[in-house]
Amino acid sequence: MRTIAPRLDYRAQLANTVALFLDMIRSRGLVRRLVAGTLLIAVTTSAALACYWASVSHAREQAALNDALAVSAQLELLATLHIDANADFLQGVGTARFSSNAWPVARTAAVMRSYDFLEKSFGNNAAALYQLSALRSGTASLASQLDKAANEVASAGPLRMIDPSRLEAANKTLQKIMHMVSELQRMQNSELAAMQSRAQAQLARQRITFALALAFGLCCFGYALSFAHRASLARNAARITARQAHDRFIEYFEQHPLAMLIYDIQTRLILTANAAAQRQYGGDLGTLRRITVDELRPLDGIEPFRQDLLTYIRSGSKAGSAGVRRHSTLDGRTLHVDVSYHFLEYAGHSACFITAADVSEHETARAELRIRSRALDASQNAVLITESGHSQAEPRVVYTNPAFERLTGLAANEVLGERAKVVLSAAFSGEHAPTPINRNSDGINDGSTVVSGKRADGTLFWAQRQVSPVIDERGVATHAVTVFSDISERIRDQQRLSWLASSDPLTQLPNRAALHARLGELIATASSRGHRVAAVFIDLDNFKEINDSLGHTAGDCVLKEVAGRLSREVREPDVVGRIAGDEFVALLSGSDIDRLIDEARRLHRSANAAFPVGEGIVESRASVGMAVFPDHTTNAEELIRCADAAMYHAKRERDGAMRIFDRSLAVANAERLHLTQQLQHALKCDDFRLAYQPRITVSGSRTVAFEALLRWTDATRGDVSPATFIPLAEEKGLIVPIGEWVLRNACLQARKWADDYPDIVVSINVSPLQFLRSDFAKTLERTMHSVGVNPRNVELEVTESVLMTPVALACLHQIRRLGVSIAIDDFGTGFSSLTYIRDFKADCIKLDMSFVHGIGVSTIDEVIVRAVLAMAHTLGMRVVAEGVETPEQLAFLADHRCDQIQGFYLGKPMPASDASATLARSNNGSEHRTGKPVQRPHLQVIDS
Repeated sequence: MRTIAPRLDYRAQLANTVALFLDMIRSRGLVRRLVAGTLLIAVTTSAALACYWASVSHAREQAALNDALAVSAQLELLATLHIDANADFLQGVGTARFSSNAWPVARTAAVMRSYDFLEKSFGNNAAALYQLSALRSGTASLASQLDKAANEVASAGPLRMIDPSRLEAANKTLQKIMHMVSELQRMQNSELAAMQSRAQAQLARQRITFALALAFGLCCFGYALSFAHRASLARNAARITARQAHDRFIEYFEQHPLAMLIYDIQTRLILTANAAAQRQYGGDLGTLRRITVDELRPLDGIEPFRQDLLTYIRSGSKAGSAGVRRHSTLDGRTLHVDVSYHFLEYAGHSACFITAADVSEHETARAELRIRSRALDASQNAVLITESGHSQAEPRVVYTNPAFERLTGLAANEVLGERAKVVLSAAFSGEHAPTPINRNSDGINDGSTVVSGKRADGTLFWAQRQVSPVIDERGVATHAVTVFSDISERIRDQQRLSWLASSDPLTQLPNRAALHARLGELIATASSRGHRVAAVFIDLDNFKEINDSLGHTAGDCVLKEVAGRLSREVREPDVVGRIAGDEFVALLSGSDIDRLIDEARRLHRSANAAFPVGEGIVESRASVGMAVFPDHTTNAEELIRCADAAMYHAKRERDGAMRIFDRSLAVANAERLHLTQQLQHALKCDDFRLAYQPRITVSGSRTVAFEALLRWTDATRGDVSPATFIPLAEEKGLIVPIGEWVLRNACLQARKWADDYPDIVVSINVSPLQFLRSDFAKTLERTMHSVGVNPRNVELEVTESVLMTPVALACLHQIRRLGVSIAIDDFGTGFSSLTYIRDFKADCIKLDMSFVHGIGVSTIDEVIVRAVLAMAHTLGMRVVAEGVETPEQLAFLADHRCDQIQGFYLGKPMPASDASATLARSNNGSEHRTGKPVQRPHLQVIDS
């Protein structure tokens, strides 16, 4: 019903009035007829005048009403045009005409006509004109936003989704437009209401006019009729408004590209669904209305959905977002949808209106991105991703994987966001250092180069660099993906091959030329750092005898064995080379001359060894000479000559000697000769003695063993350090008889203690030469039998180097069969090969004091201690920690379940009598009680 202003059929009312009066005249007398006639004429005249006046007024009001209705129609049209534009925009995503669907020419023209009509209609209404101007601006803003969103999607490609922020902004603008339209409609409705009020006032005046001519009852009748008419008009107006709103909602609901559902929150039955929802879930409206919304979820998602729904209802929230959830289609497919909800009343039901935007592709892309990111993180190749350069800023690093940190030493948090040029300069060096890709480059091709770098710890590395630019649809490089493959080992292998080209073919050691070149490099480095370089000249004294007696094949085996032993004793950058038939030279570098001498002695011991050749045992003897740069000379050639001279000086004294170049070598030779004679005299006169250092359980409650330590007090020299006379005894071969003396006396003491303490153990150090120069297993068995000691009270301590010799290893197995336990002394300072531990599982490992002293000082030493303890316990071996000097060291070892401890903190080496007293106190429970430890001075002792 389009007419809102009240209107009466005045002609019908006039006819009814005349008929009524005629009836009155016919039923009354003459006077009454005259009066009635007069009244009829007056009423008729008044009615006629009233009819005319009413017709004129009605015409004016009807014209105004038509104008108002036209304005309402235009406002309704504006709302429809904006809704259609938004719907067409969303439906056109991904199509060729995506950017022009929202505002085609016809729609734009219709909007302009509406605005022109409304401006004319609101000519005298300043508020309406202001609102209309804002509405026109909103339309322009919406069109601009939709156009920008369309252009963005078009430029990003068909797989690009609309930016949610732009869509949200467009929706807000649309809401603002609809609000302004509603405001204008409200103003128009107010105008209609005002017109209705004026019409009602006019009607009232007409009724007053008719009331003058008609009876009171007719006036009442007219009033009742007018009241009913007003109510009908109000109902019609409300019905029209509601219908229009419902039509708009239905149109928006049905045509919206997102899936929309309305379901009863009590039964969860689906009440309705739009076309997008029917397509998304694979069922028509009838099918969807027969199921609950639960059935659109996977089985494991039903209960969480119910709990969430209950939570939303209890919270009192009318609307919100449920986030990304998993839904199921009717054919069993799983979707990922972004759900928003709104509680409302629908068709007499307490319902929930939801939108379910299908984001499955987005979630799949995110999952693929996570997988690719994980693959990059797990890649063994280093990956660096940088931006491309542009005119305003330099490219920056946007991603590095863990392998990049392992390769370069640069952590991700140090390089992300930094300039690529700075990062690459920090990580790599050399003329082929990589550079970032520039956006402005005309042509960019994938490239592969070899680059080198130096880590923060100074280690060098090499990498194969492969660059893959990321090109956009315009052909412009936006990013560069650089992959670095670590080829350090390959480069080092190549360097080794190059180095072997100048090496001795028999021993694979550097030859004379390579050795001299290396010496020049070491001297140059030492000069710049203030370090020393030692040349150690090694000559095999008995090589000619071996070669002549056993043949050249045996001689070659000896040379290769000696070369291998010497090579294993040196570490980078030191080197050993063969310069002649039986002559070797080792080049050692360092700042401490004492350490260089110790290393030279270690080389000497390695060259002075016995090893199997064929079916026999060959004992090599080497004379060694040593000279040091810059102490003895600053010239490389002269340094070799000085070492050679020292070697010949040693050889003149005896085979198997070592000498350091000195102008006063004669004095030193005399001193060593005198000391050797004194050692021989001490052995004959029984001038040696044994000291015993206790080994305590880690709880400190019981002494379980003593280590027998050799001591020598000379009549003229006084106490001679074991570090002085034991190496000499080994060089002179005296260590074998001295070792037999130690073995016999230690076994005697073990038997004495075992009478009162059956479980006590005496640990005896055995030199490697004792295994090689005598049938040590039989010597041990003979000694224990003659002394009468139980093998369980005897333990032998051997160094790791003994395990490397097959002869000694076989001897150790024989000793184990005798029932004597074996301990590996100074574990961790020698070869420490797990192969040797596997081939011969000792009963006990003695952890070297250098690691124990690092407890509380060096995290690395603590890690090594824990690792040795764990390994030994897993293999069923006991661990004894040597050199325990502080309560902190004791506490650490106790916390990590070390079995036994030995050191100055719990007991110094002592005579046998004091050791017996200590043993007695320990077994009486008065020694090593738990309590506040006594502070002892930090001392250092050299045990033999």
